[in-house]
Amino acid sequence: PASEIDLQNHNPPFSINDVTSLLKLYFRTLPDPLLTFDLYDQFLSAERESDNSNFIDAYLDVLRLLPKPNYNVLCYLITFLISVCALSDVNKMTTSNLSIVFGPTLLRPKVETIQSALDSPIVNKVVQNFLDEHDKLFP
Repeated sequence: PASEIDLQNHNPPFSINDVTSLLKLYFRTLPDPLLTFDLYDQFLSAERESDNSNFIDAYLDVLRLLPKPNYNVLCYLITFLISVCALSDVNKMTTSNLSIVFGPTLLRPKVETIQSALDSPIVNKVVQNFLDEHDKLFP
């Protein structure tokens, strides 16, 4: 059984960087990313429609295809990241910065190619839209 770790009173103390690095590492080492290999192209297509007034619907259509456990974890993660953004005056973690950190961790192709490297700004924008439009995407 797992034991609880007191993050505030641990000796030596953990830094917030330790905890956030562990969170990012966890998502990065999942055998299938949280947003799944199978939905990679669909999320990118939804983002490419972002200048269209219906892009929220396009995002919702893809989010509905996520396995339920993935969707639930994504909801919790987005809620957590929104609380991090709320302190951006102190921690400098805006939705843009968080999307750069978490985008490639949450949404990646099965095979890394030159094209997927070129698509990294689109991947980051998907995660940024999750954060910016969280009230519409994760009601």
